[in-house]
Amino acid sequence: MSPAALHPDIPLPTGLAIRYPACRIPSGPSLATCSTPLTATPIPPVRTASPSARKSLLWPKTSSTMSRTPGRSPSTTAFPFDEGLIPYTKFSDYFRTYGRKEPLEPTHQPHGFGWGVPEKNFWDAVEGQRLLDFNVSMQTLDQMLPVIGIYPFEWIAQNADKVSSDAPLIVDVGGGKGQVLAQIRRSVPEIPAKRLVLQDREVTIEDAEASRPPELEGAKFIAHDFFKPQPVKGALVYFFRRIMHDWSDRYNAQILGHCRDVMTPHSRILIMDQVMANPPSTLSAQTDICMMNLGAKDRTAKDWHTLVGLAGLDLVKIWKAPSTEVSVIECKLRSSPSPVL
Repeated sequence: MSPAALHPDIPLPTGLAIRYPACRIPSGPSLATCSTPLTATPIPPVRTASPSARKSLLWPKTSSTMSRTPGRSPSTTAFPFDEGLIPYTKFSDYFRTYGRKEPLEPTHQPHGFGWGVPEKNFWDAVEGQRLLDFNVSMQTLDQMLPVIGIYPFEWIAQNADKVSSDAPLIVDVGGGKGQVLAQIRRSVPEIPAKRLVLQDREVTIEDAEASRPPELEGAKFIAHDFFKPQPVKGALVYFFRRIMHDWSDRYNAQILGHCRDVMTPHSRILIMDQVMANPPSTLSAQTDICMMNLGAKDRTAKDWHTLVGLAGLDLVKIWKAPSTEVSVIECKLRSSPSPVL
């Protein structure tokens, strides 16, 4: 039976033809399963999911965990296809061109190569509807990944007196619209909002100001490029969530180095990110390949030790939680004895 006969209410897509292969797959397939036949299916010249294809992405047979969440959007499913499938189909051409080696630069990586813009990094290449899909997908993923329960954030309130009374307690670097910072404050209301700082790109900070969570009333929102010197000095905690996996070690060392330069002996850098097992799980291997698309990677515990050392810091502890590879990597200034708290 044809897809049209099975689902007459959904028009045949004119972009990526996802619905047809999905009909051939048993119930409950993942996006990875659906993408397998797609890689062998001719892709039309229109190389993004068209409006009709975006509607078909919500059909339950093609639903991923993200698209089954409450308030799901076709963006959460269109994003992996647009930004993943197209580069994947060009892997053989990419590695034939650049050699069989790990992509380490934000440009001339598989994503840009696949889209025909090798000179652009991911952040410059994605715009319009694709950028909207990315933002919606990341917000959905933020809701799925744990924040509370891995690191004891009450430590921050308990040690507020270890830094100057006017110094921030948390600087959330690349913190988006502040949703994670708001979660931390809900969990530890003793942390005053006026001692919180949210940093991100100017356009993101403008959006954050327009939708400021009540928990962050009084917090400072600052537009900042984390490849430039850190303007907030002497904070107790510099916090990075899901930032490091977007960049190779060389670029992460620059990002962390700017915070290292303004830390006190009592300051900490907290990196909330994935710590892969070795050998990795199937999901970890999949996400690592996704990050390779951008010239970045996920990391094992050994990799994190290497990166932290490269940035001139000491790794204090990797905080882990059961049933997830999301961890918190705690760092301090190198060669400074850990303060007695």
